[in-house]
Amino acid sequence: MKQTLLLLSLIFFFTTLKAQTRTDVKIYGYIQPVSRGVAPDTDIDEAGNLKTKGLKAGSNYFIYITGPASSRIYPIEMWIKGKQYSAKPEAVNKTPVQMADPALPNGPNFITLVPKTSKKVIRLISGSAVTPGKSLVIAKSKAKSNQLVVVYKMNGKLYYSLLEKLNILEGATMQ
Repeated sequence: MKQTLLLLSLIFFFTTLKAQTRTDVKIYGYIQPVSRGVAPDTDIDEAGNLKTKGLKAGSNYFIYITGPASSRIYPIEMWIKGKQYSAKPEAVNKTPVQMADPALPNGPNFITLVPKTSKKVIRLISGSAVTPGKSLVIAKSKAKSNQLVVVYKMNGKLYYSLLEKLNILEGATMQ
Protein backbone atom coordinates (compact mmCIF):
# COMPACT_ATOMS: atom_id res chain seq x y z
CA MET A 1 0.00 0.00 0.00
CA LYS A 2 2.81 2.41 0.88
CA GLN A 3 4.61 1.60 -2.36
CA THR A 4 1.48 2.28 -4.41
CA LEU A 5 0.92 5.60 -2.65
CA LEU A 6 4.55 6.57 -3.15
CA LEU A 7 4.41 5.62 -6.83
CA LEU A 8 1.23 7.65 -7.39
CA SER A 9 2.76 10.62 -5.58
CA LEU A 10 5.87 10.48 -7.76
CA ILE A 11 3.83 10.20 -10.95
CA PHE A 12 1.74 13.24 -9.95
CA PHE A 13 4.86 15.20 -8.97
CA PHE A 14 6.65 14.57 -12.26
CA THR A 15 3.59 15.25 -14.42
CA THR A 16 3.16 18.68 -12.79
CA LEU A 17 6.83 19.44 -13.42
CA LYS A 18 6.74 18.64 -17.11
CA ALA A 19 6.37 22.26 -18.22
CA GLN A 20 9.39 23.55 -20.04
CA THR A 21 10.81 26.79 -21.36
CA ARG A 22 11.21 27.70 -25.02
CA THR A 23 14.04 29.70 -26.51
CA ASP A 24 11.85 31.20 -29.27
CA VAL A 25 9.40 32.73 -26.79
CA LYS A 26 10.34 35.84 -24.84
CA ILE A 27 8.53 37.92 -22.24
CA TYR A 28 8.84 41.62 -21.56
CA GLY A 29 7.64 42.93 -18.21
CA TYR A 30 7.39 46.47 -16.86
CA ILE A 31 6.07 48.00 -13.68
CA GLN A 32 4.97 51.62 -13.46
CA PRO A 33 4.39 53.14 -10.02
CA VAL A 34 1.16 55.15 -9.96
CA SER A 35 0.27 57.95 -7.60
CA ARG A 36 -3.50 58.28 -7.32
CA GLY A 37 -3.41 62.08 -7.57
CA VAL A 38 -5.79 62.59 -4.65
CA ALA A 39 -4.53 62.98 -1.14
CA PRO A 40 -5.91 60.24 1.12
CA ASP A 41 -8.32 61.22 3.89
CA THR A 42 -6.82 61.29 7.35
CA ASP A 43 -8.62 60.83 10.63
CA ILE A 44 -7.63 60.63 14.28
CA ASP A 45 -8.97 57.67 16.24
CA GLU A 46 -9.99 57.66 19.92
CA ALA A 47 -6.44 56.86 21.04
CA GLY A 48 -5.08 59.88 19.15
CA ASN A 49 -3.45 57.87 16.36
CA LEU A 50 -3.47 59.23 12.83
CA LYS A 51 -5.32 56.90 10.44
CA THR A 52 -5.17 57.17 6.66
CA LYS A 53 -8.18 56.22 4.57
CA GLY A 54 -8.71 56.21 0.84
CA LEU A 55 -6.79 55.20 -2.21
CA LYS A 56 -3.15 54.27 -1.89
CA ALA A 57 -0.45 54.27 -4.51
CA GLY A 58 -0.52 51.35 -6.89
CA SER A 59 1.24 49.97 -9.94
CA ASN A 60 0.50 49.40 -13.60
CA TYR A 61 1.93 46.28 -15.20
CA PHE A 62 2.79 46.06 -18.90
CA ILE A 63 3.49 42.44 -19.86
CA TYR A 64 4.11 41.17 -23.37
CA ILE A 65 4.98 37.76 -24.77
CA THR A 66 6.47 37.17 -28.21
CA GLY A 67 6.62 33.87 -30.07
CA PRO A 68 6.57 32.25 -33.49
CA ALA A 69 4.02 33.84 -35.79
CA SER A 70 2.81 30.41 -36.91
CA SER A 71 1.87 29.19 -33.41
CA ARG A 72 -0.96 30.13 -31.06
CA ILE A 73 -0.01 31.01 -27.51
CA TYR A 74 -2.62 30.47 -24.82
CA PRO A 75 -1.72 32.14 -21.53
CA ILE A 76 -2.76 30.02 -18.54
CA GLU A 77 -1.60 32.05 -15.54
CA MET A 78 0.89 34.67 -14.42
CA TRP A 79 2.79 35.13 -11.21
CA ILE A 80 3.70 38.74 -10.51
CA LYS A 81 5.87 39.34 -7.46
CA GLY A 82 4.81 36.00 -5.97
CA LYS A 83 1.04 36.42 -6.51
CA GLN A 84 -0.94 34.32 -8.95
CA TYR A 85 -3.13 36.16 -11.51
CA SER A 86 -5.31 35.17 -14.41
CA ALA A 87 -4.00 36.35 -17.79
CA LYS A 88 -6.16 37.84 -20.55
CA PRO A 89 -4.46 37.94 -23.97
CA GLU A 90 -4.73 40.93 -26.27
CA ALA A 91 -3.19 40.76 -29.76
CA VAL A 92 -0.72 43.48 -30.71
CA ASN A 93 -0.80 44.20 -34.44
CA LYS A 94 2.06 46.67 -34.76
CA THR A 95 5.61 46.73 -33.47
CA PRO A 96 7.57 48.32 -31.97
CA VAL A 97 5.30 48.73 -28.96
CA GLN A 98 5.95 52.17 -27.50
CA MET A 99 4.49 54.43 -24.87
CA ALA A 100 4.96 58.13 -24.24
CA ASP A 101 7.41 58.96 -21.48
CA PRO A 102 5.22 60.20 -18.58
CA ALA A 103 8.04 62.50 -17.45
CA LEU A 104 7.75 64.36 -20.77
CA PRO A 105 4.09 64.09 -21.85
CA ASN A 106 4.43 66.88 -24.44
CA GLY A 107 7.83 65.77 -25.68
CA PRO A 108 8.70 63.44 -28.51
CA ASN A 109 10.28 60.87 -26.20
CA PHE A 110 8.89 57.36 -26.32
CA ILE A 111 9.86 54.28 -24.39
CA THR A 112 10.08 51.09 -26.43
CA LEU A 113 8.42 48.24 -24.55
CA VAL A 114 8.77 45.62 -27.32
CA PRO A 115 11.23 46.14 -30.21
CA LYS A 116 10.21 45.75 -33.85
CA THR A 117 9.77 42.07 -34.64
CA SER A 118 8.16 39.75 -37.15
CA LYS A 119 7.07 37.45 -34.32
CA LYS A 120 3.58 37.32 -32.87
CA VAL A 121 3.20 39.78 -29.97
CA ILE A 122 0.55 39.43 -27.28
CA ARG A 123 -0.10 41.79 -24.41
CA LEU A 124 -1.05 39.96 -21.22
CA ILE A 125 -3.50 41.83 -19.04
CA SER A 126 -3.51 40.65 -15.47
CA GLY A 127 -6.91 39.83 -14.09
CA SER A 128 -7.74 39.78 -10.45
CA ALA A 129 -5.51 37.86 -8.10
CA VAL A 130 -6.40 34.19 -8.15
CA THR A 131 -7.05 32.35 -4.93
CA PRO A 132 -4.16 29.94 -4.53
CA GLY A 133 -5.35 26.55 -5.60
CA LYS A 134 -4.83 24.63 -8.79
CA SER A 135 -1.64 25.89 -10.35
CA LEU A 136 1.47 24.49 -11.88
CA VAL A 137 3.80 23.48 -9.05
CA ILE A 138 6.90 24.58 -10.94
CA ALA A 139 5.41 28.04 -11.62
CA LYS A 140 4.76 28.59 -7.93
CA SER A 141 8.30 27.57 -7.04
CA LYS A 142 9.83 29.72 -9.81
CA ALA A 143 7.76 32.71 -8.61
CA LYS A 144 9.78 32.75 -5.38
CA SER A 145 12.96 33.79 -7.22
CA ASN A 146 11.50 35.63 -10.25
CA GLN A 147 9.28 38.71 -10.29
CA LEU A 148 7.37 37.46 -13.35
CA VAL A 149 6.43 33.92 -14.35
CA VAL A 150 4.11 33.35 -17.32
CA VAL A 151 2.63 29.89 -17.92
CA TYR A 152 1.23 29.29 -21.40
CA LYS A 153 0.14 26.49 -23.67
CA MET A 154 1.56 26.18 -27.16
CA ASN A 155 1.12 23.28 -29.59
CA GLY A 156 -0.64 21.28 -26.88
CA LYS A 157 2.21 21.51 -24.35
CA LEU A 158 2.66 23.62 -21.22
CA TYR A 159 5.58 26.03 -21.06
CA TYR A 160 6.71 28.81 -18.77
CA SER A 161 8.83 31.91 -19.25
CA LEU A 162 10.65 33.76 -16.51
CA LEU A 163 11.71 37.32 -15.86
CA GLU A 164 13.92 37.72 -12.82
CA LYS A 165 13.23 41.43 -12.44
CA LEU A 166 10.54 43.68 -13.88
CA ASN A 167 11.80 46.79 -15.66
CA ILE A 168 10.78 49.96 -13.83
CA LEU A 169 9.13 52.72 -15.82
CA GLU A 170 8.84 56.36 -14.81
CA GLY A 171 5.98 56.89 -12.34
CA ALA A 172 2.63 58.31 -13.40
CA THR A 173 0.08 60.41 -11.54
CA MET A 174 -3.63 59.83 -11.94
CA GLN A 175 -5.88 62.88 -12.03
